[in-house]
Amino acid sequence: MAERTRRAYGIDASQLALWCSASDLDPADVTPRVLRRYAQVLSERRAGRAGANTVARKLAALRQLYRVLHEHGDVPANPADLVPAPKRPA
Repeated sequence: MAERTRRAYGIDASQLALWCSASDLDPADVTPRVLRRYAQVLSERRAGRAGANTVARKLAALRQLYRVLHEHGDVPANPADLVPAPKRPA
């Protein structure tokens, strides 16, 4: 993975952690429903083509994060696997 991608994924994970903290949630207890709500919040902040691309990248980062957490036994399942990427404008 490229350095810029790793850095962006780290920022994305940190942003989820901050959002969870503000919402009184533990990132380890995140469900697909919570991630869909998070994606909705992100989508509302970012409009247009770049917004959908950004949200899709953030969800990809979270899928990877939770995949690793699941592989290490830190979470029972990957909640991000059940969250679809946003539709990108044509």
